[in-house]
Amino acid sequence: MKALKDLKYKQKYKHLKKEKEKLKNYYKNEFEELEDKLASLKIENDELKNKFYTIEKLKKKQKLYTCQYNVKINDIETNVCIDSGCDRMSFMTMKKAKKLGLKIKPADKNDYCIGVGGQSKIEGVSSTTIEFDSIKFSIHFEIGNTSSILIGCNFLKHYNAEINFKTEYLKLTYNDKTIKIKINMYWFIFI
Repeated sequence: MKALKDLKYKQKYKHLKKEKEKLKNYYKNEFEELEDKLASLKIENDELKNKFYTIEKLKKKQKLYTCQYNVKINDIETNVCIDSGCDRMSFMTMKKAKKLGLKIKPADKNDYCIGVGGQSKIEGVSSTTIEFDSIKFSIHFEIGNTSSILIGCNFLKHYNAEINFKTEYLKLTYNDKTIKIKINMYWFIFI
């Protein structure tokens, strides 16, 4: 009889030990999933903080200049904004790119840009020429829902651009030649 009782206790003990192990594994998996979700939420929170900070910084009241000039892109005359604050690339809208007959390659589906107008998805890229006063320069555009056409720092740095705000001239250097272009400069208060 005692042997039977001991056997029952051993079986019950083994059963409880197995149940304990199952529960331990279950809660371990649940805990790991919760840790993963928490890490993901922390990343999303950091991204949102960065976006909010960028937008708030851009919203601060400041005096901005815009430099306008008529150029030819793909041999079609159009107006561009020369934007020294556009520190990444040159941009244009999809509508404008199609109107200018540019060949557009698809962009990475997760590519975005952030500017004064907020965040915009980059839909494509295009390389072409831009003509200032009968001199052609190579340029690379990102295509998206941005301002009509922005000439950014990628172009300005490549051609050692100098903008003189007082005289309203833009200098570009190409093949050891420097051209000086009179640009139209406007200022506005950004709120």
